[in-house]
Amino acid sequence: MAWVMMLAAVMASPDVFFVTVDTLRADHLGMYGYERPTSPNLDALAAKSLRFDNCVCEVPLTSPSFGSMLASRYPRSTATTRNGLPMPATVVRRLDGTMEVVQSSTYADFVRSL
Repeated sequence: MAWVMMLAAVMASPDVFFVTVDTLRADHLGMYGYERPTSPNLDALAAKSLRFDNCVCEVPLTSPSFGSMLASRYPRSTATTRNGLPMPATVVRRLDGTMEVVQSSTYADFVRSL
């Protein structure tokens, strides 16, 4: 929750576009040096954006990884250690608190689109 407020204060509420892709090889993207034009739109977006090149996941599964990104918690603390497991209500309430801060900021339109 604090990171959202800090980011908004420091960066004066820039546009946020969170791109996630399941099962994509980075070595087949132009932005990482691939010679074939496989990703012209992503390459153009990356050229003018903040890009995180060294990212790792705690669990190489979609559901635990997405839950962790959205809740800012390790999969074992969200109880979503494999695909198909629902996030417990206690974690969802914590995530709702973070979303309330985001909704009260200039990121409200982004949150509504989730």
